[in-house]
Amino acid sequence: MSKVKIQGHASGTGVLTVTAPNTSTDRTITLPDTTGTLLDENSSVPAANLTGTIADARFPATLPAASAANLTAIPAANITGTLPAISGANLTNLPSGGKVLQVVQDTSTTQYSTNATSWQSTDLSVAITPSSTSSKILCILSTQTWINVQNVFCFMGIDRDGTNLGGQAWGLSVNHLAYQSGSSDDRNPAHITYLDSPNSTSSLTYSFKFKATYGTCKVMDSNMVSSLVLMEIGA
Repeated sequence: MSKVKIQGHASGTGVLTVTAPNTSTDRTITLPDTTGTLLDENSSVPAANLTGTIADARFPATLPAASAANLTAIPAANITGTLPAISGANLTNLPSGGKVLQVVQDTSTTQYSTNATSWQSTDLSVAITPSSTSSKILCILSTQTWINVQNVFCFMGIDRDGTNLGGQAWGLSVNHLAYQSGSSDDRNPAHITYLDSPNSTSSLTYSFKFKATYGTCKVMDSNMVSSLVLMEIGA
């Protein structure tokens, strides 16, 4: 038969006392058939030795507060409830192609008139700072031209920091105003849509300019709102 051997420690001087519990029932204590150290309430168990399933009853109704900083691979099905509001400023690798990233606008009710053949400035001007060099800027101008004499050409353009996007000679649009009779002004809606590729992340100023030939050209109107809208389009 196997034997039980209690062996003292060669260096210790204390007396180890095994005390029986206060019981009137016969008990059998079976020692494990392995080499190891018996655990008590002050012992710790390595995490690698924890196996099996913990009964639900062993968990408190309210779990203690803990940081989730090191949690990984949480199934999406287990994420419920309402997420708090967050900033997307630090999000990366999000697709942005073809999306409107920002919109800015300027409006004016000022009337302008010129018979000069050189480009004239207006107060319809707006600045934008592209977020990427690959972004494009969609320019949308809405105004009107008007005249009360015959055969006047009104050239219109959008200028970006001193560069006329349609070229210095013609600009982006030409209205041929041919007033026929009467004393009132012949008015024509004027619209320009242009997609610019500035290749820049610096602040850029776009403005509406115009010039005339063979007479006096008027643009914009105090009775209506002219507008210049810029949209940054992600590449």
